[in-house]
This record gives sequence, structure tokens and C-alpha cells, in this order.
Amino acid sequence: MDDISLEELWASFTNDVVTISDAGFKLAVTTSQDISHFLADKLSMIMDMSKSFLGS
Repeated sequence: MDDISLEELWASFTNDVVTISDAGFKLAVTTSQDISHFLADKLSMIMDMSKSFLGS
């Protein structure tokens, strides 16, 4: 392999890694937001149930 094809291969590889990393980061952010919304919903439901149970 000559230097030009190695440079092209390296550029292609780094672009792929950046694309995959970006997609992974976006997925992680979306997942963490979904989890936090789920937990907030459940926490408010638990607080409502405990308030009604305690009669306050």
C-alpha cells in the first residue's frame, strides 16, 4: 500500500468512528432522558399514593 491509500483508509476509519461515537452519544442521551422521565413519573405516583395513604 502506498501512503495515499493509507491516508484515505485512515480518514475513512476516523470518520466512521466519529459517526458511530456521535450516534452512540445521542442514543445514550435519549436513553438517559427516557429513564429520568420514567423515574419522575413513578416517583410522583408513589408520592401521591403515600399522601393519600397517610391522609395528608
